[in-house]
Amino acid sequence: MEKNQIRQQNSITEARYELSALQKNIIYMLLSELRDEESDKRLYYEIDIGELEERLNQKLSISELIKAAEELVFRPYTIRKDDGSFFYNVLVSSVENFPERNTLELGINSAIKPYFLGLKRDYTEFQLDVALSLKSKYSKRLYEMLAQHKEKGTLEITIEELKYRFFLKDDKTGKDTYPTWTLFKKQVLDIPQKELEEYADLTFTYKAEKTGKKYTHLTFDIKQVDKPFKNGQTLLF
Repeated sequence: MEKNQIRQQNSITEARYELSALQKNIIYMLLSELRDEESDKRLYYEIDIGELEERLNQKLSISELIKAAEELVFRPYTIRKDDGSFFYNVLVSSVENFPERNTLELGINSAIKPYFLGLKRDYTEFQLDVALSLKSKYSKRLYEMLAQHKEKGTLEITIEELKYRFFLKDDKTGKDTYPTWTLFKKQVLDIPQKELEEYADLTFTYKAEKTGKKYTHLTFDIKQVDKPFKNGQTLLF
């Protein structure tokens, strides 16, 4: 597998968590370093800051990058297990900056590591540079979800499930980040649709359906495209 192609367990693609766009980029670089669980016994992984900047084609604020990485230690994932139960844990257990090597070292929680390293089946494969190029955190999440269903060409999901995965609704208080359809449509659907059209090897259209007077279901139609990308390269399947 080329480094530009990264793999992610479907249980992680479908998990409930909230990360910023910068934190997602750090995780994408981590995913590019992971191997299958039989051969990869490491608990510490180095992220090359120079490589991340080169792939993003921008200079990063090291202080902001370190802060984003440090906050990953407190960002939990809620994963549905095969038996229907839930597993709740953090991925990153420690962060250390090595200025002389221009790297960040991430310590990985051994309890959750198998969910990221079980890459022989039930995984989603997508393009690292595409994932990094997307600006919105929702664009990144939708890109992963669409990649999971690209062969089928369609994804049907309830709005409640999408809000659950994206951490948009508080389970305890019921507080909704985007309580109106207009706000949800703009931030979670329309902006990602434009970004994927511009940057990604997957594009989508969607249809929203109502139950009564409320929008409750979404159907995404997924199209795979050949997209010219960095340095004249074309992303192909």
